[in-house]
Amino acid sequence: MPNAEGGNAIRPYGAAKFDPEDPTGGTLILPVLFPYPQYATSDVISDFLEDTSFVAVLAVIFPPGAPRPQWDVEGRYVDASLIVYATTKRKRLLKVGRQMTLRDAFRGR
Repeated sequence: MPNAEGGNAIRPYGAAKFDPEDPTGGTLILPVLFPYPQYATSDVISDFLEDTSFVAVLAVIFPPGAPRPQWDVEGRYVDASLIVYATTKRKRLLKVGRQMTLRDAFRGR
């Protein structure tokens, strides 16, 4: 991505790439940002396989039975109660089902 000076901008979260373990060479690995704007913090998953479900990722970020993150002063971020939204090209919000994969979200399913 070019910057104002014409050079390449640094991509702090990495870039999309194909999964080297996929024999078909067709599975993408993408960086994904989970923002928590009310707390001015976020989580970055730098290597999110497009076939991984959001429920699997949320269980890693917010493991059941684990202490809550220090920034979650109200204890609202509990794996089983989280809802994920994605921003579409048209700047709309798409509610992402917990069993959906990243690929499903891109397709709008």
